Amino acid sequence: MANINVFTTFGKLQGFKLWARASRACCTTDFSRELHDRLVVVLDYMIANLRSDIGSEVITMRHTRIPYPNLALGESGGAFSEEWLNNRAISLLDPIATFVADHEGLVRQAALHHTCVPRPELEGLGKIIDEIEREVGVSFVVARLSHKGDAVN
Repeated sequence: MANINVFTTFGKLQGFKLWARASRACCTTDFSRELHDRLVVVLDYMIANLRSDIGSEVITMRHTRIPYPNLALGESGGAFSEEWLNNRAISLLDPIATFVADHEGLVRQAALHHTCVPRPELEGLGKIIDEIEREVGVSFVVARLSHKGDAVN
């Protein structure tokens, strides 16, 4: 997992949120407007996690009197890293995974059969989520559950 700078990431997420809102205004279907709204809600949660991390860093800086604290978060640090940088895609439509218990009672995550929504139906959202993945490292997917027997995408 790559380290991130909380302040830079905070600004990027705010920018992506504005981009999603502006892109929503150009949507021609209720479906794509709803997907844009869902992305904005998820970005709000991500920003809230970063605010918590920034607050922790500021408190650390005050107590240690270090003029330039280490503001990079890695595998073990911060609410943002724990919640969002876990190498699983966040679905903006239907859930694509569930938790199941195996015969030994161990709980694990299992993929559900799903089909990704074609990019043209997203009306600009695809470009936004691709850019979020590239810039921040958080993956999104827009998928519908399929009937049992369909291939897992």
